Amino acid sequence: MRYKFKSKYKKKIIYDRTINFSAIILIIILIFFAHKFNFSDVDFIFSCNQKNISAFDMPYQNLITIKNLSQKYNLSFYELITLYSLENNFFKQKYISDNPIELEKDLILNYKQIKKKYRPNLIKKYQNLYKNLIQEIKFFPVPKNISADNYIFYNNWEKNYKNKIPNGCDIFDRENISGRIPIISMTDGIISQINWNDQKGYNLSIKSPNNNIYLYCHLEKFADGLEKNLKIKSGTLLGYMGNTQKKDTQKSVHLHLSIKTNLKNKFLSQDFYINPYLFLRLIQDQNLKSKK
Repeated sequence: MRYKFKSKYKKKIIYDRTINFSAIILIIILIFFAHKFNFSDVDFIFSCNQKNISAFDMPYQNLITIKNLSQKYNLSFYELITLYSLENNFFKQKYISDNPIELEKDLILNYKQIKKKYRPNLIKKYQNLYKNLIQEIKFFPVPKNISADNYIFYNNWEKNYKNKIPNGCDIFDRENISGRIPIISMTDGIISQINWNDQKGYNLSIKSPNNNIYLYCHLEKFADGLEKNLKIKSGTLLGYMGNTQKKDTQKSVHLHLSIKTNLKNKFLSQDFYINPYLFLRLIQDQNLKSKK
C-alpha cells in the first residue's frame, strides 16, 4: 500500500511539473508574439477596412479645415488627421459633412475624449504615416513651369477595380501627346527600380528616406543618366509622360503614380498602398500659392 501511495505521489508531482512547465512555455510564446507582433495591428485589420484606409477618401475641403484648425489650436496636423480618420472609420460612410463649424465642434471640442478612445501606438502609427508622406513630398510630379491647364487628375481610386485594392491614381495629358509633359521626382530618395514591363511600360521607383516607395509608370522615356541605386533630389527630371505598355488598354497619355508605404501589415502578406490623390492636391495648392 505504501509503495502504491508513493507511486501515485510521484506521478502527481511529475504531472504538476509538466503542467507548470507547459504553462511557462506558453507564457514565453505569448511574450514572444506580443513583442514580434504589435497588437495594434489587430485594430488595423479588424476595426477598420483595409480598403478604406488605402483609399484615404477624406473630402479635400475637410483636410484643409483640419490643417487650419491645427494652426488655430496649436495641435498636430497629423494627429488631427488620424483622429478624424479613426472617428469616421476611415470614411467607410460615403457622406461626410464638410461644414467647417461642425467639424471644429466635433473634433476640437471632443479632442481629449476622442484621443482616449484609441491606443497611443495605433494613433502614432497612422500619425507617422501621414507626417512622413506630407513632409517628404516636396514637388508635384509635373514641374511648376507647366501650367495646370496642360493636365488633369482626379480621384479615380474606386474605378473598375472589382473589389480589389488599387495601387495608385492617374494624371492625364489634356492634349494626349506622348513625351510632351516632363515628370519630376516628388521626393528625395534612391532609384530602387528602373525598367520596362508589359503592364507598367517604362517605369521607375524612388525609395524615400522614410522607406516609402514612389512608382512612376508609362513614361515615354527616361531622363538621361538615371540608373538603379542612384541618389537623387526632389525635383529631378525622371522622364516624360507617355502611354507605354504592351497591352494598350489605356489609350490616353498619362502618368500612373503609386505610393507603397512603409506601414507594415504583419497579419496580411501584402504591400500597403495609399491613394496619392489628397497628397497631390496639397502639394499642387502649395505650388499655386508660391506662384502668386
